[in-house]
Amino acid sequence: MGLHRGRATAVDRKSARDDISKQIWKLQPMAELARDRDEYRAKRVRQIKERIVKGEYEVDAQKVARSMIRTEVSRCREKV
Repeated sequence: MGLHRGRATAVDRKSARDDISKQIWKLQPMAELARDRDEYRAKRVRQIKERIVKGEYEVDAQKVARSMIRTEVSRCREKV
């Protein structure tokens, strides 16, 4: 096992492939979650756009204001 004159042996290559396969297997659920999140976000954006076009979308001014204030407070805290 090991390197022979600077070359990886077949056992080393198989071991590396096995390690990569295990890592991919572990990361797959995270990739699925990210894909699901992106699909959900795209669906939500489509729904909101449809409501805007129909004139049915209403903005809650208080929610927007709270969010803006929260964002500014967070930015100010980061500077300190």
